[in-house]
Amino acid sequence: MNVYTIGSLIKQERKKRKISQKKLVAGLCSAQTLSMLEDDMCETDAFLMDMLLQRLGKSPDKLECIVSGEEYHRIKMRSLIEQLIVQRKRKYADYLLERYHDSFKSTDTAQQMYYHRTRAYLLMRTVPEDTSQQQRNSDIQEALREIRLAVDMTLPGVEGTPLSEYLISTCEMENLLAYGKILNMTGSREKAQSIILQSFVSCFQNVCGFSTMYFRSRQIISGLLCSVRRRCRF
Repeated sequence: MNVYTIGSLIKQERKKRKISQKKLVAGLCSAQTLSMLEDDMCETDAFLMDMLLQRLGKSPDKLECIVSGEEYHRIKMRSLIEQLIVQRKRKYADYLLERYHDSFKSTDTAQQMYYHRTRAYLLMRTVPEDTSQQQRNSDIQEALREIRLAVDMTLPGVEGTPLSEYLISTCEMENLLAYGKILNMTGSREKAQSIILQSFVSCFQNVCGFSTMYFRSRQIISGLLCSVRRRCRF
């Protein structure tokens, strides 16, 4: 069994695909930070590493890595937050998400993105059954603001730029698709259609060769295309 550090694996794959440090980390962190990560000179941020690997077409699910106690705690917190959202326990999920948010620096773009995308997810998935339509509409608008922030965090200017110009991780693809879905719910159907179709094309252009990302993205896209098709009649 081959043993690599995550940093050395990223460096190897980046050079193999002839991708500059600047392009790989665009919207995520500085090239200097990546250089330190590749040379194993700073602590591993598992969430950031996952996104970098996904941008390189590698599946983090197939790798095993050793992380610090603090990083392990963050991973467990993310897992618990997501479980609480699935269970529709908004109060507890919101409390833990805010605690998680307070544990990292405001300059940590990847973690800020995670916070905003999870806030959107929480607002859309934990609506109590007795919620009024007015409150429901308010939650949808807030979720739209949160997912837009998440998209802009790591893919700045994406709405005015072809997606082919970006390296996009699975997480970022999910953000774009969620943005399109929520836009569709608010009535911005043409914009939603454009974003989802561009994401669909980008998925096939960038990740067809990488099975985990491809099938995961394909499932998301297929579901959202069906939803938009029903509403937009295209």
